[in-house]
Amino acid sequence: MNARSALGKYGESLAARRLTEAGMTVLERNWRCGRTGEID
Repeated sequence: MNARSALGKYGESLAARRLTEAGMTVLERNWRCGRTGEID
């Protein structure tokens, strides 16, 4: 994994943790909508 990918993965994990700490529930991570793209 290159540095850019590692930084992105770290940022996504940090965001998920903060949302969970705020009482929210993460339903999916890196959700794909067909061939159109991905929502983190």
